[in-house]
Amino acid sequence: MKPQVKLIDLLMVVTGLVGAVLIWLHIDPRGTLLYLSFLFFGSSRVIEFFSTNHFERNNLKEVLKLVTSVLITIIAGSHLIIGGKPMFGVLSLLVLLLAFSTLEPQNDAESETL
Repeated sequence: MKPQVKLIDLLMVVTGLVGAVLIWLHIDPRGTLLYLSFLFFGSSRVIEFFSTNHFERNNLKEVLKLVTSVLITIIAGSHLIIGGKPMFGVLSLLVLLLAFSTLEPQNDAESETL
């Protein structure tokens, strides 16, 4: 069973890609659109965490996703409020860690049939 991509996630990815292109073309040198997409992405993950069941939250993987999402939100928010040099490397590392934390191991029975 493949996980379904939510429309809001797809919208945030497209907004992030447009923001990255605008930085590359020097139209938006502060990266406002890119960091807004990071801010919305991180805050949506925090909201998603608190909307789950208490027993689902008591999982190390879910707590790791929460901590990573909070860090993404703090870095993107501070960049938008204070401005300054882009912290794209730190944010991309956090998004990569979040992606690794969402990977789920496959069953041996499922992998043998493929």
